[in-house]
Amino acid sequence: MIRNLWSITKICCGCHEEPIAMRLQNGPKSVFYACPEYDKKYHGEKGCPNRVSTEIVEQILDILGEKIEEAEQKGEEINLTNYRFTHKMVECVVLSHSPFSLKISLKNKRAFLH
Repeated sequence: MIRNLWSITKICCGCHEEPIAMRLQNGPKSVFYACPEYDKKYHGEKGCPNRVSTEIVEQILDILGEKIEEAEQKGEEINLTNYRFTHKMVECVVLSHSPFSLKISLKNKRAFLH
């Protein structure tokens, strides 16, 4: 696993044209990342239902970290910008990547099934 990957990563909601940073929220059973628009649904407004568990975010960062580590072991430079994949119904898009910054967009397809 790449060291400090968490510290250089910005997690954004994948439901908006412009990236909006997701934030940690306490749920009844666990902590999760949610779009800042998530709370609006509790105030009578149409909110964004996008939320992702910290466990799944960790797994996504493990996948990205393994790709980076694999390239480093081969002596290659890697830029994951625009890399896309789905993990446990969460669409992940790397919006930008450098050795000092990783910006990802997440969209939980389950959140839109209801």
